[in-house]
Amino acid sequence: MKPLIYIETSIFSFYYDERTHPAIVVRREWTQEWWDRDRGNYQLVTSTAVLEELSKGQKPHKDKARTLALTLPVITPSEEISTEAEIFSYFLSPLSLWERGRG
Repeated sequence: MKPLIYIETSIFSFYYDERTHPAIVVRREWTQEWWDRDRGNYQLVTSTAVLEELSKGQKPHKDKARTLALTLPVITPSEEISTEAEIFSYFLSPLSLWERGRG
């Protein structure tokens, strides 16, 4: 069975982020590379909270990001998800996953 990973808002947002600052460009590239190459190694889910957050704001890519999020199963947030997301957010960042995929 593939490991289950909760995908939060920044993954979908960075995938389409158009800002040109070098740090943003690198994060976008890492996110796109991981998503396109490695996501099949995991069982991915997102939540209704992520969909709600992606619907807000004025970012030009918000519709694309939300559409990408809707390609995953959507769960309802819970206290357990919130706690686990905080604990593992560092370890499951695109950079961390990208580095592990390279190793």
